[in-house]
Amino acid sequence: MKGYKTLVLFSLLAILLGLTSCFETFGEVTFPEGETNGYKPIYANSEDLSIVFEATRPVDNAGKIYLYGDLILLNERFKGLHLIDNQDPSNPQNLGFLRISGATDMAVRNQVLYVNQYEDLLAVDVSDINNIRLIAREEKVLAIDGGNQVPPVSGFYFECVDLSKGTVIGWEMATINNPKCFY
Repeated sequence: MKGYKTLVLFSLLAILLGLTSCFETFGEVTFPEGETNGYKPIYANSEDLSIVFEATRPVDNAGKIYLYGDLILLNERFKGLHLIDNQDPSNPQNLGFLRISGATDMAVRNQVLYVNQYEDLLAVDVSDINNIRLIAREEKVLAIDGGNQVPPVSGFYFECVDLSKGTVIGWEMATINNPKCFY
């Protein structure tokens, strides 16, 4: 019986020691002086945050589909919405493309399109397809804790986010100088 208890205890100890290798630890991070490879934030510019109704274009990366009356809204993930007239379901007509960078979700109520643009919530008047206009923008209401404030991959130095430069819409690997952030 004593041998069995020793075997169980030894096995349990071996399992626990083996599990400790599953946890990634970096210890204290030292920041290099001068140039090094790391991630650099990409900030939205005024064009990235504009809403423009454009000519039709092919669907490249379809997302959600929303039906509002005879209008089909087909999300082109992170790029905008295809507007399709569905009065004749056997022959739908592509009306155009509403460019809204960062768009992934939408809803329509009382001829107002509610759509995300990165971390912002937009209200867009769609009562007249030929005169689509922004009604309101609520900034950063859809921000997730930390949001896009760190690179998509951990274990790298990165250029710290400067909120005065605007919304971070992505990250790129680049040569950075004297990094002060690590993730």
